[in-house]
Amino acid sequence: MDSKDILSQEEGQDKAVDFREILFNYLVHWKWFVASIIVAMGIAFFILARKNNVYTVTASVLMKNDKSGATPDMLMMESLGMASVKNNLENEVEIMRSKNVMLQVVMDLELYTNYVMKKGMRKIDLYKDTPIELSIDSATVRSLVFPITIHAVPKSSEDYDVKVSYNGENKSLVLTANPLPVNIGDISFTMTRNFAVQLPEEDIIITVSNPRNMANYLSKAIVADALSKGSTILTLSLNTFNIAKAKDVLNRVVFYYNELSMAEKNRVALNTERFIDERIVSISKELGNVEKQAENFRKAHKLTDVKNEGEKFTTELSETEKKLFELETQLNLVDYVDQFVSNKQHVYTPIPYLGITDAGFSELINKYNQMLLVRERLLRSSSEDNPLIADINHDISDLRKGVLSGIISVRKGLNIEKKDLQAKNRQLNNMVASVPEVERELTEIMRQQSIKDKLYVFLLEKREENSLNKTLTVPVASIVDTPDVTGGPVEPNKPKTFLIAFVFGLSIPALFIFLKDMFNVKFKDRMDVERLTSVPVLGEIAKNDTGDQFVVKAKSTAPIVELFRLVRNSLQFMLNEPDKKVINVTSTVTQEGKTFFSMNLALSFALTNKKVILVGLDIRRPQLKKHFSIMTNKGITSYLSGQETDLDGLIVPSGMSEYLDLLPAGPIPPNPNELLTNSRLDQVFEILREKYDYIIVDTAPVGMVSDTFLLNRLADVNLYVTRANYSSKKYLALLNSYVADKRLTSTYLIVNAVDMQAHSYSYRKYGYGYGYGYGSKYSYSSAYGYGGNGSDENQKNKKRKKCWF
Repeated sequence: MDSKDILSQEEGQDKAVDFREILFNYLVHWKWFVASIIVAMGIAFFILARKNNVYTVTASVLMKNDKSGATPDMLMMESLGMASVKNNLENEVEIMRSKNVMLQVVMDLELYTNYVMKKGMRKIDLYKDTPIELSIDSATVRSLVFPITIHAVPKSSEDYDVKVSYNGENKSLVLTANPLPVNIGDISFTMTRNFAVQLPEEDIIITVSNPRNMANYLSKAIVADALSKGSTILTLSLNTFNIAKAKDVLNRVVFYYNELSMAEKNRVALNTERFIDERIVSISKELGNVEKQAENFRKAHKLTDVKNEGEKFTTELSETEKKLFELETQLNLVDYVDQFVSNKQHVYTPIPYLGITDAGFSELINKYNQMLLVRERLLRSSSEDNPLIADINHDISDLRKGVLSGIISVRKGLNIEKKDLQAKNRQLNNMVASVPEVERELTEIMRQQSIKDKLYVFLLEKREENSLNKTLTVPVASIVDTPDVTGGPVEPNKPKTFLIAFVFGLSIPALFIFLKDMFNVKFKDRMDVERLTSVPVLGEIAKNDTGDQFVVKAKSTAPIVELFRLVRNSLQFMLNEPDKKVINVTSTVTQEGKTFFSMNLALSFALTNKKVILVGLDIRRPQLKKHFSIMTNKGITSYLSGQETDLDGLIVPSGMSEYLDLLPAGPIPPNPNELLTNSRLDQVFEILREKYDYIIVDTAPVGMVSDTFLLNRLADVNLYVTRANYSSKKYLALLNSYVADKRLTSTYLIVNAVDMQAHSYSYRKYGYGYGYGYGSKYSYSSAYGYGGNGSDENQKNKKRKKCWF
């Protein structure tokens, strides 16, 4: 076949993926998969045997954060001027899960002490059901750096052997019916028997750790989600080994969240109360001074009654003075607020609400106080470095500037209105000029007294309103659905675990086989070869495990002999013209079985009673002389170099068959390449073509020397021998390049030393074996090749034991 026909496709062109071939490649290692799955399932069973059931406990909580969810008490607070703060649900969730709230829960339920009982391979949580109780001071617990570990082993029906470990120090004690004081390191605590719980036979393990560790865990473990978009109902959930413990935790979380929320709401009321009390004391002194001044004035002027002169003007003047009083009151309130806001100590203190009539200014104060409450809540669950706190601080600063600007604006408006009233008042005063001066002075004093008196009464009213506001503070969160377990255990998921184990059991050997095949640089058989090259494979030769280099014998029905017959028949079909007789046999490197194949192929042709000659043209490392025990040192190199002129005298009988002759290589020449280009070599083959039916030439490896390329001109067929599980895949890339460059023409591959006994080979052939009834158990060694029969390697193969790996 022409090289153009052989490489009709581009070198390296991908061939269709044979999925059945891939499947069989894995099925041949079915024992690996079975063993891996058994091990994986065993590990899964062991893991499940150690795991406790995990349940999810959930509770529904209503967050009263807007008017739609407000109670009548909250609406009453708003009617008294104490506007409610509309909570941000996400912020409330973070506050509810804050470490401060969780720490109070941990301390209340004593979750820093964990009681477990070893039962088989599992550990059972003994929350509120422990036969041993531990009492330790809360201050000591909060200062723990290292955990306390206590291992109690039943000693008798009433006693325990106790081993206490803390900070590398160990103590062994005995716990009886009496309390057991324990001093270890710098801490002390007491252990007592709980006689309400029956003493179990299993070991008890008690662990005491810093409460902040458990608080941190709970903060992350509790999940809070809104029931639906826009809903104010939260669903709190917690995964747990002990349902009772989880129920208590969720109940206490809601309780302490409400405690914190109500305390925060009362901060504004407390601050307002403090401010009002200070102003009442001050106004009380001022009112007393004015009343004393009026009393002294009356005594000094001996006044018992006020004349009714200028009644008309006095009435108008009274109305004007009333308005001036109201303005003075508003200005005083604005001044009080100005003094409070200007005080740097009150930067993050809510501004008291005193009833300033300006609606815009009152709304600004209310918004400022709401922002302070939001900041206070977030600081309980985060630090000042939080970007959200920084944004709120910036907003508070802007609002504070707005308040200061509002004070200026309100004061300016009040002063303008005051000037107008004062001008009108002066006109009225001129109209009542006839009124005695004493009466006017007394009226002025009485007016000041009235202003102070009304301001005093106003502050008393506000104090009562503020006290009422504190008593009306209600919880923000209320439990709608009490904590309860939802369904069965969520972990461990046994079907999922066994499924994962099964997948892993399949994946591990599959990955191993994949990596083994990916990093394997050698091919195994004909199908591997056909995937790597477009050069036709003429046949396969089984491993030779007989130790004999001549396996082809008359009347032999051995499988390896049948494989040689298949190759012979294929060659006879191709060499169907009288002038086609020369078969060159080569390989890439030594030890691939080139000489072994040449000798047995020649014997196979000789069995058909055809005249065959085996020519040794591997003149650098001749092997035929050794295998056929040829005594003469003369050969074809002697003829090519001119030392011998009688070609017939150099041809010797093989001694194996009367139809097989040999033309050995002869002495190794100093210039082998030049001898092979000699025209006398062409004359030799012309003579041999006349005398023989088939000429088989044992040539040099093409991957080592170029001699074979020089012999390509003489060959009708080039047989390229590769050895399974020995030859590298890259050798086939070299062959592709030789054929593409037409340095080798009419080339066919022989896959030598194929392990026909391998399971993978049987699967690859899909049940069709070789031998045609001659048996399926082949025991042929691959111990042959370039330079000898490989007997050492054969002995190594015999010593190898069967192994999955």
